[in-house]
Amino acid sequence: MGLAPPGAGSLSDLSPLRLYYLAASGEQTGLLTFQLVDRTIQVQFRKGNPENISSSHPEDSIGEFFRVQKLLTEAQLAQAEAALPKFDNDLVGALFGLGLLNPGNAFANLAEHALSVLVKAFLAETGSFTYEDAGFTQLKVQPLGNRWAVLADAVRRIPLPEIKRRLKNNLDLPFATSEGRLRIKDLPLTPREARAASHLNGAHSLGHLARTFPQDSDNLHRLVFLFHHVELISLPDAPPSAPEPDTVVAAVPAAVSPPGNSRPAAVSPPGNSRPAAVSPPGNSQPAGISQPAGNTPARPPARATTAPPMLTPSRGTTVAPAPPTLTPSRGAAVPPKVDPGPRTPPSLTSSGRRPVPAMAPRPESVAPTPNISNAAGAEVEQLRAIAKKMREDNYFEVLGISPSADANAVKIAYIKMAKLYHPDTHQAVASSEVAKLKEEIFTLIGQAQRVLSNDRSRTNYKEIIEGEEGGEEMLPLAQVLVAEETFERGRNLVKAKRFPEAVKMLDEAIGGSADVAEFYAWRGYAKFFSVEDKKRAQAEATKDLQTAIQKSQHCASAYYFLGQVAKLTGDNRTALAHFKKAVEIKPDHIDAKREVRLLTKK
Repeated sequence: MGLAPPGAGSLSDLSPLRLYYLAASGEQTGLLTFQLVDRTIQVQFRKGNPENISSSHPEDSIGEFFRVQKLLTEAQLAQAEAALPKFDNDLVGALFGLGLLNPGNAFANLAEHALSVLVKAFLAETGSFTYEDAGFTQLKVQPLGNRWAVLADAVRRIPLPEIKRRLKNNLDLPFATSEGRLRIKDLPLTPREARAASHLNGAHSLGHLARTFPQDSDNLHRLVFLFHHVELISLPDAPPSAPEPDTVVAAVPAAVSPPGNSRPAAVSPPGNSRPAAVSPPGNSQPAGISQPAGNTPARPPARATTAPPMLTPSRGTTVAPAPPTLTPSRGAAVPPKVDPGPRTPPSLTSSGRRPVPAMAPRPESVAPTPNISNAAGAEVEQLRAIAKKMREDNYFEVLGISPSADANAVKIAYIKMAKLYHPDTHQAVASSEVAKLKEEIFTLIGQAQRVLSNDRSRTNYKEIIEGEEGGEEMLPLAQVLVAEETFERGRNLVKAKRFPEAVKMLDEAIGGSADVAEFYAWRGYAKFFSVEDKKRAQAEATKDLQTAIQKSQHCASAYYFLGQVAKLTGDNRTALAHFKKAVEIKPDHIDAKREVRLLTKK
């Protein structure tokens, strides 16, 4: 069992969301009570899962919720309240006992009510809390489902303006995901949320990401808010490798430094303090987000590529003689330990004149290539172009192979490209942008390899490509990848005969990639076993299976499942026809061949 919430405390020190996380991740069995200004909210946990959520406020009562949702009339509610003594003052028990609620569909509404109360707790910023272990008096039990699914659903219901208000002082901080007691894959993220989460790599701030990916802005804010409270967010060891685009101009003043050897005020020495133009507003960390101790960045400010050339001479570039009072920028590529004074060979300086610091010779062992700046710049531009093209390409184009390529060809192409673009292949003298671009390219290559190396997922992806019409934009690579992984989980649930859960998982997969025939085939089969009314179940299953065939005439699994549905409903003749079609499409379909043999013998 993990760490439990403290026995008592203030919500200004520990947020309700963080307390929920502590109880859930610690597999706790106990009662968490939030004492707010106008109400008391209680969350009962059993082995980390919430089993009951209640509130003392009249507007949060179950009866009022059912009345507002028009699930009960005033007369029905009054009838149930009058009968409370007969049902131990349990309103839900009275509603069920009097036949005013149908247990078959009421539990979904009860869960909805519990979520609405939990959201009010999560919104609280003041108040107090207490936590009791399992020794409390047992409350009414109403299992609400998986702890992380409940948490994610509650956070999705928090108004976005409220989330943005709480994050407004953190827009300039670069966030990177990290895992501890909770893993990101434990959270039931939607495909769009998973895509937004992939942007949180510590390279850019939340504000920059929101501007760069406007379609993901809302999810980025919501995920940062959630991830912070459940310890899935950390600050990187160093600031971004380059200032945000809107702060570069302010980083170095356009005017030449004042007389003397003083440095322009906006350019701060490496390792001392963050440049004022790129530091977070106020230099103080908001209470809601943690930051490493001190304001000292782990790396110096941006290199010479972001500053005016006159302040950042390159190593091998010819520079006009500087005014006597001008000193080179500390962002320039000049080893700081080289003294251009007595150690400079006299033959390389003009007699009686001050040596130019930027052009002072280096020890022979570290002598730079004269055109290193030009070469580095060309490499950056080339990598930018490659990354931009890969973001727009499909998986086959990313690896440079034909859609007819097999798994072996995928492996060869991946190894070849990994040797070129692995982040560790950049030279030590290369800029940090080179490393960052190679990391992005390598990530895209890896995503392509993960899907195309598997025969089934490669076939599904080909269907997506074939289904694209007249210049329609391809789905983002990350979204397709998440949909594939979600489908795999759904298919495993079908094999485990957990059909209702499988239907939900496959719904999510189709939501992320709606053109894959096999997604519909497996969902149709799961639906057949999820609905008790077999006539309705057959209709719903057949609809999905026919959709799969419309998506792809070569979807063998759709014909196989049609055969299974027909067989289980007593139509062996139709079943045999479907099984034969599945074998025709896929001659090595073992299950379909077995069914053909069994039905042929009858």
